[in-house]
This record gives sequence, C-alpha cells and structure tokens, in this order.
Amino acid sequence: MNRKHKRLFARAAAFSMAAAMILATGCSNSKDDGQELVTVIVKSHDQYWETLRLGAEDACEEMGYKLSFLQPENENDAKQQVRYIEQAVSDGSKAIIIAPTSPTSLNSSLESATAEGIPIISIDTDMEYTAKETLISTDQDSAGAIAARAILKALPTGSSFAIVSYNRDSLTATGRIDSLLQNLTFIDKSVDDPEKANEYSVTEDEASKATTPVYKFVGTRYSDNNRKIAETAASKLLDENPDIKIIFCTNQSSTLGVCDAIKNKGLAGRVSVIGFDPNDEEVQYVRDGILMGTIAQNPYNMGYLGVRYADKVLAGEDIPPRIDTGVCYVTKDNLENSDVQLLLNPALGQ
Repeated sequence: MNRKHKRLFARAAAFSMAAAMILATGCSNSKDDGQELVTVIVKSHDQYWETLRLGAEDACEEMGYKLSFLQPENENDAKQQVRYIEQAVSDGSKAIIIAPTSPTSLNSSLESATAEGIPIISIDTDMEYTAKETLISTDQDSAGAIAARAILKALPTGSSFAIVSYNRDSLTATGRIDSLLQNLTFIDKSVDDPEKANEYSVTEDEASKATTPVYKFVGTRYSDNNRKIAETAASKLLDENPDIKIIFCTNQSSTLGVCDAIKNKGLAGRVSVIGFDPNDEEVQYVRDGILMGTIAQNPYNMGYLGVRYADKVLAGEDIPPRIDTGVCYVTKDNLENSDVQLLLNPALGQ
C-alpha cells in the first residue's frame, strides 16, 4: 500500500470487519505483467470521489494494475456511465468497479461486460444488477440510525423535522431515509390521509399513548443532486413550516444547499442540520454551528477495497456479497480528533 495512506487505512479499518480481514491477509504481490487494466467509474467530480480515487490508486499501485478512473462531467449522468462501461469492455479492462447512477439503467451495458467475463463490483451505491460480485459501501441502515439518534438527543418531544434528499429513486438515499424513519416515532404531517402516511408513522391517537418521544415529520423534498435546488427547497420548507427544528440531508449537495438556506435566512441556532459526506465547506458549517453533525463515509476504503476484491474475484476466490466500509459521525466535539481529521483529509497520512 502507498505509504502515505497506510495510517488512514489502518485506522479506517476499525470501522469495517471486512477491511480488517483484508489487512490480516497481508499485501499480495504485484502482477507479473504489471499492466492489467482495472476501470473505476464514479458519479461526478468532487472531493468525495477524489478521495475514492486515492484508495483505488493505492491499491492499483500496490498490486500492479493500471487504473482507468472515469468521471462524468455532468452529475449522475447515466448515459455517460453507459459509454464508460462500453469503453472499459473495448479497452480490455479486467474488472469494472462502479458507483452506479441508477438502480437499473446500466443493466444492459453491464450484461455485455459480464458476457465478456468482466467481473462487476458496485461501490458506494447499490444497484439492481444480480450478476454483480459484491457491494462495497456504507451500511445505510447504520447511517440512518446514527441520524435518528442525533435527532433523539437534540430535539424535544413534539418538534418538527424534515428531510432533503437528492434522488427519489436512489437505493442509497432511500435506504438512509427508511432507516432514519424506522428509528423514530413520528406523526407524518406530509400527508392528509392517515392511510397514506409513511409506513413507520403513528396516528395522533397512537402518539398520545407512545412511550418514546414523538416528533412531527413535515416531509421529504428532492434536489436532483443540485445544491441550489436544495437551497430553494429548504427555504420553502422553512417558510411553510416555521416550527421545523432540524433537517436531515442524505448527501453533500443537499447538505450544503440546506445549510446555505439556513445561513441566508438568519436561522443559525434555531434550525439545525444533520448532513452527509463532509467536505471543507461542510466542516466550516459544523464550526459555525449550522451543521449539528455530518456523517462521514469512507470513500478511500471503497476505492481501495474495490480493487482488492476485484483482484480476489480474478484469482477465483469467493468474496462476501456485502462489505461495509463504515461511517463516522462528525461533530464540533470530535472534529479536531486526529483520526477524524485523517478520515476527512487523507493527504494528512503522507
């Protein structure tokens, strides 16, 4: 492993039993030819994906692969990902490691790759492609539960909360939301008909008998992974529901847009945010007190383990169908912790 990132991987491995198992096996020798191609396809250009690239680069350097790292210019461009898959097949890639933009829209092109004997590994985001070898990502149930515990700790009974998400169809986003709601007792105020309320919600009568804190769920808004749309959606939510105390966001763009809205409306200290995927701007919002906490995934491990497990498949080894890379809940209290800083800034490991 590249020496500058050994400390990051060693510490991050504490988040993941799978990662610990990898470390226990030691580092394998480089390929004899040293130039077999591995393709990693992600969703866009930002700090999160650049960290994932570092992990993939380190694994490829360690194991003797050549890396093709492909990023659509437009956020979540499924058509571009299809072209990248076709390119990987044409280039003779030995494995495709992909963060899919859609649960199903890539299936036809992935089937073509599988037909050529190319193993497919999903990272960061799940997809409905049964021939994939494994999913390497955050456990969304754990991530949503962390957000629910933060709400339970911060909000008094009867408070209102809302969600701003980035995509209605993303299995990652829906997993985080479902887990959050499963771990709370709430009245769903986003629908008028109780029979159409969220399956996890309670009625007014049930709420009066509840033994756990009961909150009011205003509803979910979607931003199409666009920071400005998230800001507009949050601003409208807050205008229509001035009693909202906290907003849960399911990714970086929605988090930053909601924080922008709260800052611009002068609501810091009155409305808080629980976010996802911290970058430098999110960290500043944590310091400013607008972002109560943000859930840091481990993109470095996703990239690194993606290549390592692709190598295992190519060697004919069985691998688990699901690999959890862990999360860390970052708050003002632990932000300066050296391990948290290393997770947020992998370059610190050099």
